[in-house]
Amino acid sequence: MRKMLPDYFPVEKPDYEGEFPEFAAVLPPEVFTDDYAAVVRESVTGIGPDDDSIRYSGKIFVLTDTSTFSAADEFASFCKQTKWATVIGSFTAGGGGGPHHHLVPLVLPNSRMVIYFPFALSLEPDGRSHDEFGTTPDIYVADRETFVKYVNALIKGEKLRSLDPELDPVLRECLRIIRGSAQAK
Repeated sequence: MRKMLPDYFPVEKPDYEGEFPEFAAVLPPEVFTDDYAAVVRESVTGIGPDDDSIRYSGKIFVLTDTSTFSAADEFASFCKQTKWATVIGSFTAGGGGGPHHHLVPLVLPNSRMVIYFPFALSLEPDGRSHDEFGTTPDIYVADRETFVKYVNALIKGEKLRSLDPELDPVLRECLRIIRGSAQAK
């Protein structure tokens, strides 16, 4: 990668344990080998509403499941990390863990076909690989009983309503939380 992107990597690998001990504590052990050039810590700051925007003060919920991936996964991760919204559901499928400028072209030697692949591995703040594990919801919902009801309804040929809380445990949990917070007021 150094040949393809010489300006991307620092000349010298930082002393992670000395300079960034909290960050070093969550990095996988292979980062500390000679095979890794460097770990680049990227963060975004200064995101906020415009001065003339509508100020919504209610709670926001983002529902996820294993079909949540790519940009939707990146959005769920943003919501969780910034606490902008509460993420409810199951683990996402990942794939939204890095900026697309990390794609590198590679010419395959035999076919001469050009492919693009990500050379950077995105890590969550706790050190997990975002691409491998996706986003962990703030509130995990696993409900085998509802899944069995759903499959049985499909087998019987029943017409199912979309967004049916009876057959969607994540939506049901979100509504329970909303109703609970409304009753607490």
